[in-house]
Amino acid sequence: MARSVRTKIVRKCLVLTLLTVGILIVVGDNGNKAAAATCDDAFTAYINADNTYYTSYNSYYFDDPTSCATECGGPGVNPTCESACETARYTAVGNAEINMFEASNETCDPVPIDACAEARALAAGCLSQFDVSSTSDPVEQDRIGAEYSACYAASKVDSCQ
Repeated sequence: MARSVRTKIVRKCLVLTLLTVGILIVVGDNGNKAAAATCDDAFTAYINADNTYYTSYNSYYFDDPTSCATECGGPGVNPTCESACETARYTAVGNAEINMFEASNETCDPVPIDACAEARALAAGCLSQFDVSSTSDPVEQDRIGAEYSACYAASKVDSCQ
């Protein structure tokens, strides 16, 4: 009887230990955010990702620099090619937006104090650069809003007090 009680206690301790380790792994994950060497590196990564997003967005929505029909030999010449092209461009926009937000969430600590002044200036620049009131097109407003959100996050102004 003493042996079965001891076995139960050991089993419960083992289960409790495994649960504790599992919780620590989940809680300690911290969202898998990438850490940049400096806040300038983090903002540069965001700028590069934003440029990719803007280019892919214009390619999908505005056929810039060329339309899928042109790339596929002319309108209606190769519908399968045009469809594949549109799908590829749509996927590129989605991936670029994800990458833009991932880059904007790279972590850094804006220290010393002058880095916080720079972060505030970057955030203010985001507002002036990405103004949704500049257009009435809802698709453009969506793009501008997404770019503003990513730019603001990349400025790291929320890390300052």
